[in-house]
Amino acid sequence: MTPPAITYYVISTTQEDPLPPLRPVSRLVQQEEPEVEKKLRTKTYAVLGRFARQANAQGLVQQLTALGVNCYMMSDQEIRGHLIVSMKTANRGQGGIAFRDFEDKPLFCPWDDMAGICVLEIFCERGGQATLIDLHRKSANITPRLDVALFDFGTMMGVAGATFEDFLAELENRTSLRMDRRFAQDYQQVVDASASFGSRPAVFSPPEGQLAEPYDRHSHAAANLYSLVRHAQTRK
Repeated sequence: MTPPAITYYVISTTQEDPLPPLRPVSRLVQQEEPEVEKKLRTKTYAVLGRFARQANAQGLVQQLTALGVNCYMMSDQEIRGHLIVSMKTANRGQGGIAFRDFEDKPLFCPWDDMAGICVLEIFCERGGQATLIDLHRKSANITPRLDVALFDFGTMMGVAGATFEDFLAELENRTSLRMDRRFAQDYQQVVDASASFGSRPAVFSPPEGQLAEPYDRHSHAAANLYSLVRHAQTRK
């Protein structure tokens, strides 16, 4: 059997001011300057190129980096190998958070293993919204996810009336990380960027019976890829 084709993506992230020179970047990525400028001005991410050969993607990354573009390469293998797992319960301790997923499997996430915090506000099928919290880890390609509506943060934190914002504040305090809320702020841009990918991470969501309404498929997919790209960025 022929193995499945692998695509290599060149991804640009937030750029420093002033922007890198548009004309040589435009020539390298073979896109018009206005489109390149739009991508380089993103506060989230953009896909600058897709390649069937790893060497070609690596070559473009090297050339763009030489021009001052913040970018890196990601492959379909990396995307497919990443797991985003929704958690059912969590117990906070001095060393970190002990999770259990919806199949009652344990996952311990030490404070010092956290590499990023993403807050993802997505749409649901009947017009509602859901807030998801993804915790990126330094040591693993498994991202624990919390659906805010399914958690009792007061019980988890041992503080009556505690909210998910209190939980996020403690995460920032414990890890010295700043949470990423850009997904909702640049929603249409990240939805558009997600269409550039031919693969998706493996996602284990709560059983639909647990949700007030199912997640919107497109919004959910964009959030999953955004979280994956942000996690990859911390490891490049």
